Amino acid sequence: MPVPQQIYCCDRYGRLEILDPASLALSTVAAPNILAPSPGPALFALGYDTAKDNIYMTGLPDGTSFSGIAGDPTGSNLYALRLVLNGATYTPTEVAPPTRMVGPRPEWLVVDPTGGRLFVADAQQGLSVWNTTATVTGFTQLGSNYRPGLGALQAQGVAFSSALNRIYVCCQSATGADQIAVYDGTNSASMLQIAGSPFAFPSLALNSSRTSMLVVGSRLVVTTAAGVVAFNITATTIALVAGSPFPTSATAATQLGADPRGLAFDSINNRILVCNFGQNSVAALNSTSYAHMASSPFPTAQSPKSVIFNPTTA
Repeated sequence: MPVPQQIYCCDRYGRLEILDPASLALSTVAAPNILAPSPGPALFALGYDTAKDNIYMTGLPDGTSFSGIAGDPTGSNLYALRLVLNGATYTPTEVAPPTRMVGPRPEWLVVDPTGGRLFVADAQQGLSVWNTTATVTGFTQLGSNYRPGLGALQAQGVAFSSALNRIYVCCQSATGADQIAVYDGTNSASMLQIAGSPFAFPSLALNSSRTSMLVVGSRLVVTTAAGVVAFNITATTIALVAGSPFPTSATAATQLGADPRGLAFDSINNRILVCNFGQNSVAALNSTSYAHMASSPFPTAQSPKSVIFNPTTA
């Protein structure tokens, strides 16, 4: 049977775990740990393709294999899996074979399900675009943009707006002048000089291990060491939302966690899910007000780095 509405979370030990959408705790409906990697290096990033019901992952370098799916020993890999629920067991089936990535640290990805594309941000070699329509011969690289048009800045996160046809890339500078670059969604090599981008936000304190990006409606949401920062976006502008970072209460660090990383939008419950790497938990924020939602964070995976939401119902 198809996999019902679930939340997936990957951790530093290479596990892909299933969370209950109501409680955000590890699922008790079925075996929550659906991948058993060996020897077990970290998974980098997750993406969910609503059009194909695929889960995309980066990581598992050096020939690591899991559930009978072998990795490529030449470097970091890109995987596509489809999950099938058989009784109480989730069976992962590989949709496309492993593919060598453009760089050694493909730590962020986002899916364009309508256009059949996957955008991958590599911390050392910038932005690359992959065709996700090929399911037999593997992924086809459509283009790459090293050091995404910003000199020595490193790509730290990526988001895509299908409504605006824009790609957003967080970039980190060795001097702390972190920036957000915006690219045309049709020609990903073309950086747009729109109002407010690229621009420096040293106060964001972006960090290569913490930054994640997500487009929710007309806003771009970014995780930072200080919490969640939001921007109002249009096709021609990007502007900081007043009150950022969120949550704004004195207990924000406790509510969100001191080390926020991956982001996901739960469209069913109108909330933003935030991985807390240091606290081994997942927190929830209201996706409109960014207020902390009661009862979170919830204990979950060990050092979770990325989280995705599957809105499908069985």
